[in-house]
This record gives sequence, C-alpha cells and structure tokens, in this order.
Amino acid sequence: MQKIFGFITLGLLVLAVGKVYAQPGVGATYIGDYSKMQSKESADKEMENANWIYRLQNLKNSKFNFVVTMKDNSVRAIRSKIYVDSVNNKTYLLDAESKQKIYCNQTQKINRGDAVTGMATDSCWLFKIVSGKINAYSFLSESAGPFSLTALQTGDGPIKNFDARLLEQMIADNPKAMKPFLKKDYLKAIEKFNGDNK
Repeated sequence: MQKIFGFITLGLLVLAVGKVYAQPGVGATYIGDYSKMQSKESADKEMENANWIYRLQNLKNSKFNFVVTMKDNSVRAIRSKIYVDSVNNKTYLLDAESKQKIYCNQTQKINRGDAVTGMATDSCWLFKIVSGKINAYSFLSESAGPFSLTALQTGDGPIKNFDARLLEQMIADNPKAMKPFLKKDYLKAIEKFNGDNK
C-alpha cells in the first residue's frame, strides 16, 4: 500500500511541476525554446531602446524654430530640440511656454525654414538628408552623420526603416559604394552610389 501511495504522490508531483512551469499554449517539451525566444525578444527591445538613446547622445541636436502643422491643420511655432521618449520610442518637441510635449504622431509635418521639412511618421519625423536614386532620411533636422540615418527609399518607392542589409542589397553591384559600406560609412556609400547613378 505504501508503494502505491508513493507512486501516486510522485505522479501528482510530476503533473504539478509540469503545470507550474508550463506557459499557456506552450507544450512542456518546448518550454526551454520558448523561454529563450521570450528573453531574446526582451533583449532586442532593450537594444532598440538603447540604440535610440545612444544615437541621440552622440549627435549634435540643436534647438531650432519649428513651424508645426498639427493633425487638425492648426499651426504652431515652437523653439525646441528634437527629444526622444525612450519608453514610447517616439520623438517629440517641447513647447517651453506651455510645457507640452508635441509628439510626431500628433502632427502632419514640421518645418525649419523653407528648405527643411520633416514628414511625420508614427515614431519620428523624417528629414531627407540625401537625395538621388537612393534617398536617405534622418530623424534630426540637421545633418548629423551616420548615427542619425533612420530610413531609406529607392526613387519614389516606399520609405523603409534603415537596415544595413537592405542598403547592401541596393548597392551590391557598385564597388565604389561598397568600399565605404564595408567601413560602415553608410551615408558616404549612398552618396557614391547616387553619384554613379545620375
């Protein structure tokens, strides 16, 4: 009788432990892989946030007078730098008078004078910093080097988030452009490519 009771207790313990460590919808045999995937996603998100902060700390980001066109077509004049909300992964301007944050997704566009326009996206304003067969966009209104490179566009095609692999596919046939690309000087690579493809 004691052996049967021991087997039943052991069986219940195994079932209980399996339930405690199980995650909804994930079989017990996949728990290790699922946990690795979850921790990788968490690490990727942390790296994305750290990347925003690192990029902004290493960039010149001056205050400018911006003319802001809101979604309701109202227009506001704001003197501000472009700040990054690292929690929400969005850029914003800070209106010093009202102490109000104006997020990019609340606007249609922002202008710095006649020549510099930033079109609003869900996470930042995009300012064209290189024009040509490949257009390059920055999240800052002044040219700040390769750290501010945010998006790419081929001709009039869709604007895509910057990715070195995507850029490599675009310029792979051009040895002059690949030379700075391999040194991670992506803006120079785009400029060389555009210079050869006028």
